[in-house]
Amino acid sequence: MKQNIRLYLIFFVFFASGQTVFAQNTVVIKVLAANQKTDFGYNIVSELARLVYPKLISGQLKLYPDANQTQRLRSKVAITNMERLSGTTFENATGFYIYELWNFSGKNTSCEIKGFQFFQDDTSLINYGFINATDLKKELLTTKVFTNADGPGELSFEQALSNFVFNYEIIDFGGKKVRMDSKQNRIKNIFFTKNNYIPTVPFLRNQKYVTYEIYPWNPNNYTSGNNIIYLALNAYANDMKEDFLNSGGTYHSTDYSKNERISLKKLLVTEQWFKLNDSIGQVPLYLSLEFSNGSKVDNLPLSSTNDWALDLNGESLSDFLVNKQFGFKITQINNQKITTREAKAYYSALQTWNWKDLNGYQEAMLKLQNLEP
Repeated sequence: MKQNIRLYLIFFVFFASGQTVFAQNTVVIKVLAANQKTDFGYNIVSELARLVYPKLISGQLKLYPDANQTQRLRSKVAITNMERLSGTTFENATGFYIYELWNFSGKNTSCEIKGFQFFQDDTSLINYGFINATDLKKELLTTKVFTNADGPGELSFEQALSNFVFNYEIIDFGGKKVRMDSKQNRIKNIFFTKNNYIPTVPFLRNQKYVTYEIYPWNPNNYTSGNNIIYLALNAYANDMKEDFLNSGGTYHSTDYSKNERISLKKLLVTEQWFKLNDSIGQVPLYLSLEFSNGSKVDNLPLSSTNDWALDLNGESLSDFLVNKQFGFKITQINNQKITTREAKAYYSALQTWNWKDLNGYQEAMLKLQNLEP
């Protein structure tokens, strides 16, 4: 009974504004590449186009002329002809429409994506076609969005879309055009603010993947943290060669299996960092190692090193890395490469700045450096 009363109240609010809402409502939203904020850390339009285009060209994904899905499918030839004749490319689409069902159930709201229609130009003069979301279900759930330093480290397309982590405008609600910003705001307020919106897959905003290089060992300071970890890993790689080779990761050379002793030349660590109020949590995930004979191993899981007998002054490898009593420089944050010149500024930004504006901090620091005499 309470649920029915609530729905009647919502119905009244929308009826008074010229919009009608039911327990389930068809919604069309418009997403423009040019309207996306930089602090999202990605552009959902270009990212989704990057995901679907190869599948369309290879025939793995169906492309319909429109959302009715009744006309003949568009072939690879039709897509490439459209690109050639219009002088545009699908991968550089300026936007897409998302067709959704927005559901009201008591105090809870949720949405279901039905499909995407890509276009070129704000006026939608060039309509590339419609993709049924069902055909993309697995890819949306499992494929990660490429994010720069400002974005979250772990974000699937499903998380980005179901959490509405992008700018958009509602152009149709319940089969009626939405032409005023005030009506859009009322719809969003009821759907997201006054009710408990439940995304299909939640996500953690303040987390990033950080890769850093531990500086090589210094023969003039055997007690430094850099020397301790280089010597420990070097000893294990030589003395426990078989165990080391069976620890996982991706090997790029077979030379390592020879009997000659080798030395560790370069060591990279990938960690997941979390912003927890005023502190930062760090979880080491992978090691990447490069040896003097050219052998390399990438993405060696830290979990596979639990049984390694490493001499790290009584600390586990994970604790040693978290405590960071060694010199290092950041080389990558999420999918964004960091240069040696930028490394110090990005590390400072991670410690003190808004994690949604790391690039802005680095750019400001770079300008200050250029102004110095």
